[in-house]
Amino acid sequence: MAGSGSKSDRYFEARITVPSTIHDIVGIHIMENYADGITLEDDPQSEMMTITFYVPVGRGVGFREQLTSFINGLNSMPPVNPNAVMIMEVSSDTWETAFQEAITPIEIDGVVIRPPWGEELFPGKTEIIIEPKMAFGTGHHESTRLCMRAMLAGLKAGDRFFDLGCGSGILSILAAKLGAIKAVGVDIDDVAVDNARENVEINQVSDNVEIKQGSVAIAVATGPYDFLVANILKNVIVELFDSMCEAVRPGGTIVLAGLLEEEQEDLLNLIPRREDMKCYFRKEGEWIAVEVVIG
Repeated sequence: MAGSGSKSDRYFEARITVPSTIHDIVGIHIMENYADGITLEDDPQSEMMTITFYVPVGRGVGFREQLTSFINGLNSMPPVNPNAVMIMEVSSDTWETAFQEAITPIEIDGVVIRPPWGEELFPGKTEIIIEPKMAFGTGHHESTRLCMRAMLAGLKAGDRFFDLGCGSGILSILAAKLGAIKAVGVDIDDVAVDNARENVEINQVSDNVEIKQGSVAIAVATGPYDFLVANILKNVIVELFDSMCEAVRPGGTIVLAGLLEEEQEDLLNLIPRREDMKCYFRKEGEWIAVEVVIG
């Protein structure tokens, strides 16, 4: 779990519900500016997601106005006021227990993603340990699972792997455990980079995984890669797609995720289509991943 500064005895447990399409950017903003811990509650039947986070009481309640001002600046939902951030005061023991109980192991096709705590054993499974400082990339979100399933189906031992928008580093770690000779994960957010580097160390894959701060230019400069995953926003995918293609060898695979099913047609109309490009689709809930094979 995340922490900054000295430990507080009392915390505000704060909750806000936002559209699923912006939960990542809102969550990162919360982690960078207010919270000592964050969890996500995803309802597959809803397009909304509840973010719960914990702020030391000593910091006051000014974060409510600051957070809602940030969300309103995204212009992605009707304006919200500070009262949309519901708060209650809890002890440090209460929030740490709640945080740990919210982050549970999850199995995806023989791969178990679990937090560092807990004594449950998973014999015969590939284990990935994630310190959930951001509560992103813990395997609980459909987009992460879609990327993992694409990798389990298509990534081969000896491949070179690139993770664009690596978050917690979970996909780069999986690539190493699947036999990738080299996995490079990049993110523009320094919180994500620090968390991913910590998780690489925890999983003892430092020899095969490198985490850097940056974007697709690193892939172009260090490629070609056999397998590239971009679990990011649609507009960023469109902007960077040509560079992704440049970074992948002929016959290589690009997995585009972080996409809602309703965005599929729009995405395919916006990305440059090539005659040697074949697209395949995976779906879970309202989310999709597009697997692009460059001929």
